[in-house]
Amino acid sequence: FVFGNSVVGMFKQFIPIFLLLSLMSLLIVIAIMRYSTIKITRPLKNIAESFDTGKTDKILPLKKETNEFGVISEMMEEFFIQKDSLVTLNADLKQSREEVMVQNEALQQQKEEISAQHENVLMLNEELSAINEDLAAQKKEVQDAHDQLTSGITYESRLQSAMLQAVEPEPDMFKD
Repeated sequence: FVFGNSVVGMFKQFIPIFLLLSLMSLLIVIAIMRYSTIKITRPLKNIAESFDTGKTDKILPLKKETNEFGVISEMMEEFFIQKDSLVTLNADLKQSREEVMVQNEALQQQKEEISAQHENVLMLNEELSAINEDLAAQKKEVQDAHDQLTSGITYESRLQSAMLQAVEPEPDMFKD
């Protein structure tokens, strides 16, 4: 087995090289993992922590970077500014809503008062209409009585005038 011994010999020669290449590959993998830990995992961890806490102090160092993490950190900072603005606006809207509710309640009370006053005015209007009808009837009675009295007085006045003209003394009648 000359061929077998030469292959085994050749492999024995390459074993140290193979081990050296394997060791170098392992070191390269460790270096890549270390690099990814420093350049990728830590920034991602800081971004996640920033989202969890709602604070930007963990992402501020990332803003200086010119890679995607710098862009993400700027976007996150903008997001937190907008979020704070929305929270403030929401609080203002909530307060405005409460004020509107209070004003609405006051308006509802005023509406109820006005409605009650309206009902009262309608009732008084009906009473006044009834009184006006009674007054109109009484006025007609008084007017009729006045007309009768006036026509009676006129008639009596004519009768009296006619009688006085009939009894008019003659100038010679009372001479003595």
